[in-house]
Amino acid sequence: MTDILLNRQTHDLELSGYDLQLVDGVDLIRQRIKQRLLTILGEWFLDIDIGLPWFDQILGKGGDEEQITALLVQNISETEGVDAVVEFDLTVNRQTRQAVVSFRVTAAGTEIAEDITL
Repeated sequence: MTDILLNRQTHDLELSGYDLQLVDGVDLIRQRIKQRLLTILGEWFLDIDIGLPWFDQILGKGGDEEQITALLVQNISETEGVDAVVEFDLTVNRQTRQAVVSFRVTAAGTEIAEDITL
């Protein structure tokens, strides 16, 4: 599996001169998890069913934390290459409408740990 490398901070295409950079292996799985978590439901015009309901259910008023956690863990575990979610933590600040997702997964015979601010 190979894909185009995205910058970890800006999410822009990573270029070296005029050449696109590629990513594979564990780094590709890490990138795909982050892409899935950052995609807002309805954002992609070719398939409005892709993404997470960040503004409606997750960061909106009255969201059930257990349901939100289950939704995010399911989304991570369904990412191609992920074998299992080992650890997961979600911290939501509803006033600033930000969330920090911390997780550890096993994938491709190794462990991936990441903190993502959404």
